[in-house]
Amino acid sequence: MHRMITKDWQPLIDLTNLRELTDNDKVMMVKYINIFTIGLPAHLLNVQTGINLGDTQLIYQTLHILKSQIELMGIYELVPLIQTSLTDLKNQTVLTVDQLTELQTLLDKLNITKLELNTLITQLNDKNENG
Repeated sequence: MHRMITKDWQPLIDLTNLRELTDNDKVMMVKYINIFTIGLPAHLLNVQTGINLGDTQLIYQTLHILKSQIELMGIYELVPLIQTSLTDLKNQTVLTVDQLTELQTLLDKLNITKLELNTLITQLNDKNENG
């Protein structure tokens, strides 16, 4: 099954967990979001490398790390995609065509999510400066 990512797709980001963790401290929220967005390219590269090499364990390990971070960021719509990949990859050594398609969809969505989080950082910083 191939899922198309359109230019209009945007992640739904729910900052409830992050607000609770930081006691709604916008400076701390920005710090956590920055840590996630700065580390995300390396995770995406690991998944892409795993795909290119057929290294299911590298993909599994990277997605396992990303899942908890994505939950903290409140990007819940990506959690089922990651969980499905984790379940499929747990004891698997070869990627199927469907899995490759799903992983590429996930990578595309994570790249878009990174852009959205950068916009969110700007908005939170603006709120800090304006009161």
